[in-house]
Amino acid sequence: EGACCFDESLLAPVLRAAHYLGVAPLERAAVVALTERLSPSNALTAWTWGEELELPELAEAAKETALRGFEELGESLLGAPLAQVETLVADDQLETSSEESVFSAVALVAEKQRPAEAALLAVLRHLRFPLMRREFLEQTVRPWPLLQTVAGQRLLLDAMMPAMCG
Repeated sequence: EGACCFDESLLAPVLRAAHYLGVAPLERAAVVALTERLSPSNALTAWTWGEELELPELAEAAKETALRGFEELGESLLGAPLAQVETLVADDQLETSSEESVFSAVALVAEKQRPAEAALLAVLRHLRFPLMRREFLEQTVRPWPLLQTVAGQRLLLDAMMPAMCG
């Protein structure tokens, strides 16, 4: 009949079913409905679905929501794939009150996920350390245990060199 009604809580399973069954009109309607309901609390999950189901419009809308609400991502950021975290912190459209909050969020993710050093440094390279307050750099960033490696200290030095040299 070209219509279906279901509880909103079933939107994600309906999207997956529509995609699996190839019901394009239902899939498009589910993407539109999910996009309209995007918030920082569900953006990272929707972004993952968009990538898994090869729905670029959903993935992009979810990414934009995450960029606008970065500081509101909260617990969902802790379980996000490191590639998503890197994409967010590397994006010039990231909206945040300070670079300190970005570092703090990345530090929480790293402490929870314990990525390989190279993967962590790849994310940290995108942080704008020269924009951080000196006190924060001295008291929080520099002594952070995961940066207490030769590569970690080198990253900080490289990041700060332009600011130190004028």
